[in-house]
Amino acid sequence: MKNTDDVPHRHAVYIRKGPAKAGFGPEVVTSGKTIVPAGETATIKLDFSIEEPGSYTLTVGDWRVDFKDPGEPIEKTLIVEKAGKAMISPSTLTLSKAEVEPGESTTVSVDVSNEGNAKGSKTIEITLGGETIKSETVTLEPGETTTVTAEASESAEGTYTVKAGELTRTFTVKKRKVVIPPGLEDKVTLAIRMAENARSAAVSAGSSAQAAKSAANEAKETVQKAVTAAQSAKTSADEAKDLASEAKDAAVDAKTAAQEAKAAAEEAGGVSASMLVASMIVTIIVVLAGVYVITGKRAT
Repeated sequence: MKNTDDVPHRHAVYIRKGPAKAGFGPEVVTSGKTIVPAGETATIKLDFSIEEPGSYTLTVGDWRVDFKDPGEPIEKTLIVEKAGKAMISPSTLTLSKAEVEPGESTTVSVDVSNEGNAKGSKTIEITLGGETIKSETVTLEPGETTTVTAEASESAEGTYTVKAGELTRTFTVKKRKVVIPPGLEDKVTLAIRMAENARSAAVSAGSSAQAAKSAANEAKETVQKAVTAAQSAKTSADEAKDLASEAKDAAVDAKTAAQEAKAAAEEAGGVSASMLVASMIVTIIVVLAGVYVITGKRAT
C-alpha cells in the first residue's frame, strides 16, 4: 500500500473469496490493519487457508469500498490442490530358489514402491508361515523404489509360504535324490562301500589311539614306581654299607683285644694255654655281642 498524502493513513485490508461486487462483497477470509506513513509504502502479510480443492478468485480491497461501487480491487486466482499422499507398498516378491534341502536358505527379495505424490515412510514385514522373519522401515520419494531382502529356511520337508503385504510366494523343502548315470552303478556302489570302510577304519583308529594313550599312562606310572623303588634300594644299600663298615671296625677292635690278651698272658707266665684260649674266646664273644647290638640298632 502506498500513501501519497502528506499525513499518515490507517488502512484496513480485506481478502475476500470471490469476484468484486458492490455491497458487502464476497466472503472475507482474512483481514488486517496497518498505518502507512506519509509519502511511503507499507506491506502487510495475511495468512488464511481453504480446505476444499478447486479454483478460487481472491479479491483484495480496503475500507473505502462502498455499497454501490466496488472500486477497483485487485483480483487473483488461487488453485487449491488435494494434499499429496504417499502410497507405499510391496510391488514384487521373488525367491532365489523355489526348492531347497532341509536347512538350506532361499533369499526373499521384496521390491517396495511409492506410487503416491508425496514422500512417506512405511514398515515392510516379511513373514514365513505367519511368523515375521524381517521388519524394515523404508522412506521413499514419489515414484521411488527400494528392495528389502531376507533369508528363509526350514528344517522339515514340506511346502512353505512367504508373504510381504498382499504378495505371497511358496517354496518346497525336500531331500534331493541322487541320480546315478547309467553304467556307473557298480562304481558308485564300490565308492560308497570304500567310504564306509574308511569311516570304520577311522573309528577303529580312534579307539586304538585311546588305548595307546591309556597304555602310555600306565607305563609312565610303572616307571615312576620303579624309580621310587630304586631310590629306596639305594638308600638301603647305603645303610648296609655303613653297617658293614661298623662291623669291620668292631672286628678290628676284637682282634686288637685278643692280641692284647695274649700278650698279657705271656707276661703272666703262669697261665695255661687253655686259660689263654678261653680268655680270647670270651673277649671275641664280648666284641661280637657289641657288633650284634650295633647292627640291631641300625636295623630298627
